[in-house]
Parts: sequence; structure tokens; C-alpha cells
Amino acid sequence: MSSETEPDADVAWMQRQRAAVEAYLAAEGVAHGGVAAEPDWYEPDVVAIWPVQSAATPGALGWWAVSGDVPTDYVTADPQMDARAALAAIAARWQAAATRMAAGLEPEGLVIGVPDEWPVLAPMLKSRADTLAAWAADAELWS
Repeated sequence: MSSETEPDADVAWMQRQRAAVEAYLAAEGVAHGGVAAEPDWYEPDVVAIWPVQSAATPGALGWWAVSGDVPTDYVTADPQMDARAALAAIAARWQAAATRMAAGLEPEGLVIGVPDEWPVLAPMLKSRADTLAAWAADAELWS
């Protein structure tokens, strides 16, 4: 991803995001082989998608994690999944969760706030999910 911000600011932002991913994975109890030193793709100050190595199979990709001005989250990687596909998968999961939350139903596969907060959180999550989905669909961002 090219950046119009200053390189030092990008580096500092990426370091903070990497630390956030590591803390999140630790809190979730995900035993991994390490988060990459840099994201595979990022939009400065907005979102980054990180490859996370498998602990069970050293050198293999185990997960993709997302961080930034979005909820920190991760998906299990499959052999054909690249950063773009991971971003699309996370977006789809969030869109489904936002739909359930807006209907007063518990989201499947993730925890976001408490039911009393869902009327406020659902549209925010949907907005972020829709943005991620649009970016994942935009071939020009991935060339």
C-alpha cells in the first residue's frame, strides 16, 4: 500500500497496530508463531491486515488479523487465502454480525459489546464492514 503520510508516522502506527494484534491474540488465547513485522496490506491510520504464523506448523500461515480504526479481529487462514480474501472474509462476518445485532440477536462467532449497546454498535460495525468489503472488491488496491 502506498502512503501519503510521512514514513516515520506510518512506521509508528504499524508498530502500535502490531502490538494491538499481539495483545488481542493473547487475550483470545490464540497460540501462534508470531505476527509479521509489517502488515500485508494497510490504509494508513485506518486499517491493517496482518499475517499470523501457525504455532503448530512453523513457517505456515495460521491466521489473518485486522486492526486499526476497526475492531481487532482474526480469521483462520486457509491455503488459498491471501490478505484480500481475509479482508473480505472479515467484512462478511462483520456484516452478518451487524445484521443480527440490529435485530436484537446475538452475533454468531464473535462478541461485540452487550445487547443494550447493539443499537449503537450495529450501524458502526456495518459501516466498517461495508468499507472493508468495498476495499477487498477494489482490484486497483491490490495490484
